[in-house]
Amino acid sequence: MLISMNIMESIFGKQFYASFSGEIEESYLLRSIYATDASVYREWPEAVCYPKNEEDIRILINFAKKNQKGLIPRGAGTSLAGQCVGNGIIVDLSRHFNKILEINQEEGWARVQVGLVRDELNHQLRKYKLFFGPNTSTANRCTLGGMFGNNSSGTSSIRYGTTRDKILEAKVFLHTSRAVRFTRNGVEDLEEKEEQIIEQCLNLGKENQLEGLLETHFPKKDIHRRNSGYALDSLTKEEADKNLLDILSGSEGTLGICTELKLKLDKLPPKFQTLVVPHFEDVIDCLEAVQSAMKSPLFACEMMDDIILECTASNPVYAPKRFFVNGQPKALLVLELRADSLSELEALSNELQHRLQSETKVNSISIVGADRAGDVWELRKAGLGLLANMKGNLKAVACIEDTAVSLDDLPQYIDDFTHIMSKFGQEAVYYAHAGAGEIHLRPILDLKTEKGRYEFRAISEAVALLVKKYKGSLSGEHGDGRVRAEFLPLVYGREIYSYFERLKKIWDPYGIFNPGKIVNAPPMDQMLRDEQEQTKQLNTEVLNEDIDLIRIADRCNGSGDCRKGVNAIGQMCPSYKASGHETDSTRARANAFREFHTEQTGQEVGINEEDLHHILKYCVSCKACAVECPSNVDMGLLKMVFEEHYYKKKGFSLKRFFYGHIHLFNKLGASFTGLSNRLISSSLGRRGIQQLLDIHPKRSLPLFKTSSLKERVFKPQRDNQNKEVVLVVDEFNRYNRPELFEKAIELLTILGYTVQLVLLEASGRALFSKSYLKAAAKKATANVTKLKVFTDRSIPILGLEPSALSCFWDEYPKLKNVDQKTAQDLKDLAQSLSTFIANEFNKGSFKPNLFDTQKRKIKLHSHCHEKAYGKAEQVALALSIPGGHSVEHINSACCGMAGSFGYEKENYDMSKKMAHLSLIPATNDTNSLIVAQGISCSHQIEDFTNNEVIHPVELLHLSLKKT
Repeated sequence: MLISMNIMESIFGKQFYASFSGEIEESYLLRSIYATDASVYREWPEAVCYPKNEEDIRILINFAKKNQKGLIPRGAGTSLAGQCVGNGIIVDLSRHFNKILEINQEEGWARVQVGLVRDELNHQLRKYKLFFGPNTSTANRCTLGGMFGNNSSGTSSIRYGTTRDKILEAKVFLHTSRAVRFTRNGVEDLEEKEEQIIEQCLNLGKENQLEGLLETHFPKKDIHRRNSGYALDSLTKEEADKNLLDILSGSEGTLGICTELKLKLDKLPPKFQTLVVPHFEDVIDCLEAVQSAMKSPLFACEMMDDIILECTASNPVYAPKRFFVNGQPKALLVLELRADSLSELEALSNELQHRLQSETKVNSISIVGADRAGDVWELRKAGLGLLANMKGNLKAVACIEDTAVSLDDLPQYIDDFTHIMSKFGQEAVYYAHAGAGEIHLRPILDLKTEKGRYEFRAISEAVALLVKKYKGSLSGEHGDGRVRAEFLPLVYGREIYSYFERLKKIWDPYGIFNPGKIVNAPPMDQMLRDEQEQTKQLNTEVLNEDIDLIRIADRCNGSGDCRKGVNAIGQMCPSYKASGHETDSTRARANAFREFHTEQTGQEVGINEEDLHHILKYCVSCKACAVECPSNVDMGLLKMVFEEHYYKKKGFSLKRFFYGHIHLFNKLGASFTGLSNRLISSSLGRRGIQQLLDIHPKRSLPLFKTSSLKERVFKPQRDNQNKEVVLVVDEFNRYNRPELFEKAIELLTILGYTVQLVLLEASGRALFSKSYLKAAAKKATANVTKLKVFTDRSIPILGLEPSALSCFWDEYPKLKNVDQKTAQDLKDLAQSLSTFIANEFNKGSFKPNLFDTQKRKIKLHSHCHEKAYGKAEQVALALSIPGGHSVEHINSACCGMAGSFGYEKENYDMSKKMAHLSLIPATNDTNSLIVAQGISCSHQIEDFTNNEVIHPVELLHLSLKKT
């Protein structure tokens, strides 16, 4: 199914389309989305295919051979070396080849398809007390096929080895268009042509000169992270005739297309865990400490430098996770210990600390318990994306970041490396797997400039020579791809490289499997993403001039955090979680946004406004990407500005006008409550409204309620208190749930606060959402002016609707004509009533004995914007104040209603999918009180469960002691 009318002439034919079961995409939009991965490269493929079954794989291979087309296997597209970029046919195996086929608990293995995400497998394995050990920083979205292709390893390799060590079987389609099963004991399902491939490959390993060449030119044998070139050394082993899995693992999809893997599993790590974090004033001191640290039975030995740590300081999600950092160290190690008992763990920790203090130049040591260890690892994993947040066009570029050397050589290697970098005026970024001898080293470059591109090549070549000097591996785990493959002859010599070429020719005589990777690679400084010039400008009259929209999109480095699965920590990206399609990810939208504003060099046509509008369709502006994405790609902001321009050209839309100006229609409806509700409640009236506004027929319509709310002051019931707060009346609850404000006022006054009620005509949320930016800016200016008298006195500004409050938190400070000081003060003072109560309770401002102790089981769904801005946990805390309350905070992303989004007929299916990921199964519970703050969230849950949803204010009011 093609998603855009902007399509090139098909490279396939009618017969191919008739026989292919999966989806085929040839639109400019899809090709642009798949033109990049997590590397610095950009090259438009000719098509994107999503094979549904193995017959589709056969069809693709036959087509590729006949038409001399390259096939580029792709999973999550998180490759840093450009493995998933090329001008052939992208074969995306993550959409349909993503199932667990078999789990054998007794023998400790699992058979899986290659598109399955690593952490999703481990989520299912937990009940068997097993897991797949190799653990990359992208484990919550990378696919097992990608890990096989790159021989990935990650933080746990010093304990659990690399992916290659865990492969028991692999089902691989060869150039013969047949699937062959490779095992540790031989090869199955062979026919004559496949037997010739195997025989010729094994004969390479028997050549007399090879073993000597490997001894002289290959990486040292104690470097267990070796993923550069092909694993020729495995062909010289005695068991080579039985085991070719080591050749295939790490081959980057250049020898065939793998569809299925049998994986060796490990028992879950010991229960008790602690992190020992030594701090150092010098990077070399830190690296010299690694050997001392590795004398302990570590489960991880990772390093972060001061540049990475500084990047985390200004990120609202990751800054709180820096709690373990003492002062401003130049570098630190994160050392993980595990044990079966607390006493054993304490002994191991004490021994490690003593050794570090006596044998190394450690400055200080932090100890992190299991309860906060996850935060430390999240901080470590975020390093890659956070580096993309550097100001201007400078970026920490992935080109030399994957070298691995012997632990004995590591300090001297880094010292030499530092001298090389200083010659280029560079201060390198150091982080990653110190215990494995692999430090991710990145130069800071501007690839948009000629100087930056020159240094990109020159630094890469200089480091390649340094790796050769130390007999290291040019790639430890990220692979050669197209960023390092050009230097393989330099590092390993022409003779070894000729073996790589011969091996490739044996397995792929047609040159169809991921061409240009490992061998015959194009120059590493060609087809760079940053070479493209952004010539189209997208401006708006209302935003601050320092907001660079193109730069926001360009910050996306392709790391794919937005492709996290349903069970992963975090909310991003709800539309991708629901569909599993790349087109619904923040990364895809950022790519499309960037391409739309890019000069289309070498392309006869680029993507157009309809394409961009189409791919933004399912973005619900939940704001998770603005905060949760390590690169802070605020897709909600980009969508808002683009759609302002888009609809100016499209002209008037009644539906858009209605939803954008809902405050006017709510006011009108509430002015004639009886008439309005009779119209909504009648089948004829409801159908008419649904047809007029394109509302899905299964959607319920909210009724209006008469409101007598007026701006006034309510005195506290306790005379010795006079704490002032402002309660803002939003345009949603005011007309549909006005009783909430009455209960909120009574609750606050009983707790001892003077409440001033302030009515706002509109927060601007709906106007912002529907891209009426000028109108929204006018409302913002009026509201900031009205609330200034309170912000000047630092009085808390409370609200009941998170979507309205989020205008204060997010959009208002970005507006050009709004008083910036007042807007910032409002951002700091605005909070939900629940958050305020939680914070006041923590300060001891009131006692819990004001509430009853009746037992209530509560399930809480937090609004997207509260989760995005880190305020959701406070709501759960507020609900836990009454002694009898048991609160379960549901791990859910966007509810799927998202204002008007879920009402609109064209979005209904996606809205329903979002809701049913985790929210509806959790709230379809008659034994619990279902609580949600957002009015849209409440409607969504009630539509799909028929359960009544109550607001936190209602529950807290209900829980007050009766007097």
